[in-house]
Amino acid sequence: MAIFHIFAFLHKFKDAIGIDEEEVQIIVQDNEKIIVVGRVDNNNFAVRFNTSGQIDSSYGNAGIAWVGMEYSASSGELASAALQSNGKLIMAGTRETGIFFTHQMASARLTTDGKIDSTYGTNGYSILPDTGPVNANWKAGEAHSIIIDENDHIFLGGKIKNGNWWRFGIISYLPDGEIDTTFADNGFAYTSGSEEKIVSLAWDGNKIVAAGSFYIARFLTKNATAIEENHNVTTTGSFILKQNYPNPFNPSTKIEYYLPQSSKVHLTLYNILGEMVETIITRQQPAGTHTVQFDGKNLPSGTYFYRLTTKDNSITKRMVLIR
Repeated sequence: MAIFHIFAFLHKFKDAIGIDEEEVQIIVQDNEKIIVVGRVDNNNFAVRFNTSGQIDSSYGNAGIAWVGMEYSASSGELASAALQSNGKLIMAGTRETGIFFTHQMASARLTTDGKIDSTYGTNGYSILPDTGPVNANWKAGEAHSIIIDENDHIFLGGKIKNGNWWRFGIISYLPDGEIDTTFADNGFAYTSGSEEKIVSLAWDGNKIVAAGSFYIARFLTKNATAIEENHNVTTTGSFILKQNYPNPFNPSTKIEYYLPQSSKVHLTLYNILGEMVETIITRQQPAGTHTVQFDGKNLPSGTYFYRLTTKDNSITKRMVLIR
């Protein structure tokens, strides 16, 4: 009966306002109330039903919350939604920048009673910032999916334009809508392919799996980088790789590590896509503490990973070069 009431409402809703387009997603709250989110005539909506399938008039305005994202000269485009642990609803989509056909990933947060939450982002909305990825030369993007981790960090998946090509793209926000600049490339992770977009995100353990445009990509950590940052020692002993200092750095930084026994050492540097950029050292070294001064003067700003490898051990850590 509840399902009948919900879909009967949607059909009446469509007939009443003349929907020419709709995207519907159903979210079940912990209290078993149901929120239906979607888009009608480029207007985003969320409507809540109680457990008997009747509209919950205490939500939004008489049961319906409207969210504008200023997309295509109208009120918005909705792609996906998810709940934070506090029951607040994050709605993800796209908005225009004011420049013709220039789009930005966007999200908005609703309070538990269906009102725009002004404590999120800027007055309830969080828009792809102008800073963008350090290594992208044109700041544009569209959100098509969303997931939220156990710490309420928000990940929007879709596409990001880098140069002349659209890439698989993920942007990370802190729980209150501020971009997490420690995540991947200044808050963004993206592939090196072209004409791609993410339409679905899921967790694979602590990893992000992204699918869309006939591609599947797995980002190896919740930091969504192509390199898995591993702080664990793989054998007994005191094989140690310390965090570089300073970090962030410009242009040089110190890398220190400890070998419990004489070993052939490989210290290599990778970019955000997992491509090896440089072999810093490769040599046999005695047991003890060793220090390497790394100079990044020939590298562009961005996030990098340095990996220390011996026959029995491998540790990877992240560093950030800022010009």
